[in-house]
Amino acid sequence: MTSMTETEPRMVSTASTRSIDDVAQGSGKPVDQTPDAAPGAGADARFTRLYSRLRRRELHSPRSTAAIATAVVVSAVFAYLVVEIVLRLFGQPALLASPSALAAGMADAATYPSGLLLAGGLVIVLVGLALLVIAVSPGRRARHALTSPRAVVVADNEVIASSIARHAARAARTSPDNVMVSVSSRTALVHIVPASGVLVDTGTVGRAVEEHVGSLGLGTGIRCRVTVAEHGKVGA
Repeated sequence: MTSMTETEPRMVSTASTRSIDDVAQGSGKPVDQTPDAAPGAGADARFTRLYSRLRRRELHSPRSTAAIATAVVVSAVFAYLVVEIVLRLFGQPALLASPSALAAGMADAATYPSGLLLAGGLVIVLVGLALLVIAVSPGRRARHALTSPRAVVVADNEVIASSIARHAARAARTSPDNVMVSVSSRTALVHIVPASGVLVDTGTVGRAVEEHVGSLGLGTGIRCRVTVAEHGKVGA
């Protein structure tokens, strides 16, 4: 098994799998770095605001996909209505229902079964709430920001997962290929397939993983959860 993430991995730049450990230790080239701030309190404040904007831009994605999907659906509905109206004007049979039939159906909605009306209203409310949440909440990229006072450092979730997998494998005395790590915005799930005959202490591995995650200096806290497979793997 290989390390993987819950979302599609997107590298910020040419960072290797080992780069996140180098950044956490203060060495190596950060994944995404801006020039150092100039001396002075005013310059520090200006660069702090700049870093905040850059960090937000790298961690959040626009809602273009949701907006395009909504526009396509709405356009398809209006296109259907236009087609039905044109067919009615030329005296052709309707595709599904004529405009008069649609209007009559809406006018007679009060006569429909209450259960059907309730279900339809609930669906409309849920769709509206979902669109509202999508509209006001920012999108999230599969990345995390590392704490740094002099640069904007952003690491892909796949890089973080690979780093966690190596430390978990070392603590479990197994190969990194037998450790599967899934990293989301708030959680890191570690699944270990131990070598046959080797007992794995979940607590020890969990402490090692939490210590490593803490050393990375992630801007948002990640809860780590470790699970061990019941059956080992020969030659792991």
